Amino acid sequence: MNDISTSIILSSGQNIRCSPHGLQIDGEISYEQWTNLLKTIHSVKSAFHCVLADHINYGREKFGVAQVAIALEQAEFDLADVTRADSIGQLTLNFREKHKLNSEHYFVLSKIDNDRERERWASIAEREKLSSLELKRSIEAGKILHTSQISANSGQGSGINTIQGAIFKMQQWEREMGGPEKISKLPAPERKALLDLLTPMISLAATIEQSLSTEEYDG
Repeated sequence: MNDISTSIILSSGQNIRCSPHGLQIDGEISYEQWTNLLKTIHSVKSAFHCVLADHINYGREKFGVAQVAIALEQAEFDLADVTRADSIGQLTLNFREKHKLNSEHYFVLSKIDNDRERERWASIAEREKLSSLELKRSIEAGKILHTSQISANSGQGSGINTIQGAIFKMQQWEREMGGPEKISKLPAPERKALLDLLTPMISLAATIEQSLSTEEYDG
């Protein structure tokens, strides 16, 4: 496969160039310039799923769902990234630009079906400077929660609660995907990727089941 790297000048008048393989800085830059570049890199990371969401939406409108699915597969995009971008893409660009939050906030907000409620929580997140986790927990509780309150009520130290939370998220994802029947009809590469992700969980369940059977036998 041919590797075509396009250099991007990140800052006018400076020899700072970025390619898919890394960053090159020729000559000297000041500490202020270095910190500005650091912020730029962070912005790129934060913007990734939002930009991908809009690009996928445009592609589907212009070229169709099937062509976009093929292109994403050929570009070797991770299924989790595409799924997250799909959720964020449900929010309009105007909505995202209005509230100026990050991709994690938008992902949380995309789970709210009611437009008025989504707008209300986006405004609250802005005003209260909530992190994406604080926003998620606040929405679940129906009231504003900050990190200290989340920690006090999260039942930390209980592995069972953590596992239950993970299972809840998995069940929520399954419903959003249309249930087992629709998931089983996804393109083969996506099903293979899902199987690879789920295999460790299946192996863990089998190990626990075997340990319980052994204990029952010993007893």
